[in-house]
Amino acid sequence: VIVLDPHLCDALYQGENHEGPLPTHLPRSEVAKKFSKRLTAFFLMQGGNIKKSRIEPARYVEGPGGTKEPRAPGVAIKTENRRGHNVTVLRGLEILGVDPEGFAEEMKVAFAASAAVEAQTNAAGKKTYAVMLQGYWDKTLASHLQQVYKLPKMCIEVHAKKGQSEKNPKSASNIVKR
Repeated sequence: VIVLDPHLCDALYQGENHEGPLPTHLPRSEVAKKFSKRLTAFFLMQGGNIKKSRIEPARYVEGPGGTKEPRAPGVAIKTENRRGHNVTVLRGLEILGVDPEGFAEEMKVAFAASAAVEAQTNAAGKKTYAVMLQGYWDKTLASHLQQVYKLPKMCIEVHAKKGQSEKNPKSASNIVKR
């Protein structure tokens, strides 16, 4: 049993709606659970194209039972319709050490499509980049990042709205192979 002084009690219960008075004693296992639940997850990013390893905060996704689970930072691929044109937007390359400008040039050649880089500032004031490709390239782009850049599948998040996904290539049905 651990005696909770005011500082430890604040660390464990600050910001929570707790009915009645706060406890003054808790079992060691309960203190460990509550304390680890309050910590923020971080991931060490190294290897691949990353020149200097660094620590990045995790992104949280909805897990089973409504719990929030930490996931490694990665790239987000999203299909959109902007000004009547179909585009695929890719965000998060700079976290993984990939130069957005160079990547856009590479995609122009690989996909024979127009590509542009858009600089944005996130809520924390950090500059981020979005690579926009003409057309829906969500599946091909995800497989390209896995094969060429060796990104694990868990670091690639694809958001394609219904009807805004890359179509499967058509093949002729009237040709008989012998």
